[in-house]
Amino acid sequence: MLCRDIVYVDNVTMCLDEAVFYSLFNSPYTPHRIGFAIDVYLPDDEAICVFDEAKVLSIKRFSIPRNRTDGSNYDYVLLLELDSKHIAKILHVEPSRTLRINDKLVYGDYIGKTMISGYFFPWTEPHIHIEVRPRHNPYGVLHGYNIKLLRHREVPTAIDRVVGVITRIENGYILVKPRNTITYGLTPFAMRYNNYLAWLDGGYPQYRYIALLSTNSILQQKVVDVGLYRANIIENLEIDASIKNFKGISISIGRRELKILVNTIQGLNIGDEVDIELSRLKCNDVFHNA
Repeated sequence: MLCRDIVYVDNVTMCLDEAVFYSLFNSPYTPHRIGFAIDVYLPDDEAICVFDEAKVLSIKRFSIPRNRTDGSNYDYVLLLELDSKHIAKILHVEPSRTLRINDKLVYGDYIGKTMISGYFFPWTEPHIHIEVRPRHNPYGVLHGYNIKLLRHREVPTAIDRVVGVITRIENGYILVKPRNTITYGLTPFAMRYNNYLAWLDGGYPQYRYIALLSTNSILQQKVVDVGLYRANIIENLEIDASIKNFKGISISIGRRELKILVNTIQGLNIGDEVDIELSRLKCNDVFHNA
């Protein structure tokens, strides 16, 4: 498979070329925190097959609580057979009316529309949630396979501090494009630790953790292998923001903007300048000295 963005999961590959952006850790859901899941944001909210080949095994609709008023009170779980060992578990997609059990799919085939699931928080955008799981445990949360990046796009990156402008305003969040980028990498925001750069992927403090993706293990513990990088899971990050009603940050791989959560959008305008700085990692996290 010739792809710019490739994810590898226990001998299974995913091509993410059609993704607008994607994230491994920008979610409170346990499989994300332990590196077993990826959220893929696609253009026009159209969900496609990201695997070379697959077969539809199961389509189930189930009732859920609602975290937002415009969210559905149901969601879907789709199971795709990838081979004799692996199953893809897919959430947050309303399947096409023409999709049937035993249908064979290839990369790029349309499977349905991404939806506003009741699971979503008010700031969550539509996406397709994907896990690759063992065939004997397709619906589980634990005991999946680690998502590993083999190849990825790069975006302009600011280090330690973002000085940018508001490019979009939505109910509960804004998008900010950095103007002080000095390098390229996974995400638009990175921080220095000793001689290493670590790119942020995730949402903090709303999800109570964020991942710093680096070629080195910064922490002595809470490290997840994600292929090209080590994901250092941070639970104590201090952020200074010039926005008075600042609520949190949300950062994804391949997205050129930061999503900034705010308690109110009153007084914010497109073109306004925003300043965000990573103050420090608190001493609660234990770091390597080297």
